[in-house]
Amino acid sequence: MSVTPNFRFNRKPRFSVNHLTSYLSTTNAGQRDRIIQQAKFPKKVPVTIYGQARSAIQSFWGGSRTPEEHFQLPLSKLERQARSDAEKRDEALRCIAAIERFKSLYGSKRWGGIRITPGPVDLAFNREGVLINSRLDAQLFRTTGDETVTGGIVLFYASTAESRKNVEERRRQVASVVRWALEESGQMEPHPSLCLSMDIFGDTTVKAPDAMDRFRESVDKSCREAALKWDTIEPPSGYDGPDWR
Repeated sequence: MSVTPNFRFNRKPRFSVNHLTSYLSTTNAGQRDRIIQQAKFPKKVPVTIYGQARSAIQSFWGGSRTPEEHFQLPLSKLERQARSDAEKRDEALRCIAAIERFKSLYGSKRWGGIRITPGPVDLAFNREGVLINSRLDAQLFRTTGDETVTGGIVLFYASTAESRKNVEERRRQVASVVRWALEESGQMEPHPSLCLSMDIFGDTTVKAPDAMDRFRESVDKSCREAALKWDTIEPPSGYDGPDWR
C-alpha cells in the first residue's frame, strides 16, 4: 500500500446516496458492477469541486441574514479571486454560478414556519446487508400545535451533461432516501413535504412522495444484489489502497 494511497477500501457493503441512485438508475450489469467497485474502492478526491460555494451555503442555513446579506462577502472574495488568480479562476466562477443559482432557488420556496438547522447531518441505515449513508446539508423542523415533524435537504451540484444523466429520477430518489433515513433514525416523524432534494443548476426543489412502497422494494432488491456481488468485485487499475483480499 502507498504511504498516501489514492484509494480506500470498504470491506463490508456500503453505498452513499450517490452510489445508490446511480445503481437504481441503470439495469446494465457492467455499469452496476462499476458502481459497486466505486463504492468498495472509493478514490480520494484531492480538491472538492464547489468547495467555497458549499462552505458559504452551509454557513447560511439557520442564520438570520437574508441571502443577499449573507452571500455578499463570499461572492466578493470569489469575484476578486477570479480576476487575480488564473489557476483558481475556473473554480471561482463555478462557485459564483452555484451561489447565484442557489439564491434564486432558495428565494423561490416559502420557508415560513420552518426552522432550519445547519448540517452536515449524517444518517445511515441498513437494507439487505448494505449500509446506506445519507448526509443532509440541513435539517428542517416544523411545529403545528403540539406536533413537530422533521425533514432534510440534500443539495445537487450537478452542472455538466454527464452529471445530470437521469437527474429527474435521481432527485426523486434522493428525496425518498432523506425521508427513509430520517424514519430509521427514530428522532421524530419526517414529513414528505420537508424531505427535499434541491437541484441548484436545475432550478428545482423536489419533495419526497407520499407513497414509497415501490421505491423501497426497488432499493431492497438492488441492495440484495449488491451485497451478493460485493466480495467478487476486484479493485480498479492503479489501486494502491489497503489489502482487499
